Amino acid sequence: TVSEFEQVWNPSNCEIWVLEKVPRTGRYRLAGRWRQPHGQHHGGHFLDVRYGKSRHAYVPSHMKQPSDARIIVPGPNCLNAEALRGLSDPMDIGTALGIPFSV
Repeated sequence: TVSEFEQVWNPSNCEIWVLEKVPRTGRYRLAGRWRQPHGQHHGGHFLDVRYGKSRHAYVPSHMKQPSDARIIVPGPNCLNAEALRGLSDPMDIGTALGIPFSV
């Protein structure tokens, strides 16, 4: 959501954020912030991206990797619009999607 996105803190100067390729999917996931020990050229580890008002909360997992679908909660009165009015009845939704629906 917009609210979740706005809680992600921007990278610091020269901070490296890493995207890892997910095997056999063609997609990438956010691995985190790369931290290398000061003065060393090898080794290191990932830290979680800073998130939340305190900057110490964990980024929700659904924000680290794209998904094919996500549950969307409609707002109040969203189906009152003329174009969406027919979707207020589950029978109409099934018909609109070409799915046989029975109660």
